[in-house]
This record gives sequence, C-alpha cells and structure tokens, in this order.
Amino acid sequence: MKVDIYKAIGSKIEPKRWYVLVKEKTGLDILPNNVLLAAERFSLTKSLEISQGEYRIALDTDEAIAHINKKGFYITGANIAINESL
Repeated sequence: MKVDIYKAIGSKIEPKRWYVLVKEKTGLDILPNNVLLAAERFSLTKSLEISQGEYRIALDTDEAIAHINKKGFYITGANIAINESL
C-alpha cells in the first residue's frame, strides 16, 4: 500500500511527536475533526510503500494497513529508545 505520512506540527496532545498515515493522494480531509484540531498544522513528510509483514522501525505495518483500510487513516507516535551499556 502506498501511503503519505504527515507530521503533526505544534501538537496539543501527548506524545508531542506523532504522524498520520493515509493512502497516497488522499489528503487529510478524511480525518475526524478532533484529530485535525490536535495539532496546529500537518506537514507532508514523505510517501512510501508499506506491505503486510514488513519490518519497519517504529511502525507496525500490519496494524497501520488494517487501520487505514478500516478507518482511512492511522496515527502513530515516534518513540525510539537507544540503550547503551558499558
């Protein structure tokens, strides 16, 4: 599935860094009003192809595809932890 990824800018909710995925060229008009109001604006970050069972850092592709097919969009936070031991 080809998706567009939008970054929420000026988030009014936690986590402060989150993204919305929609099918390519769908735009954000399909988002519920409460999602649209949860950020000052959205910026198109990139478009990419995602597939069922595909491993991606910080993105569950199976969950994203299922949610996009059901609701038209998917929201994900971006949290990556780096642990270092001596």
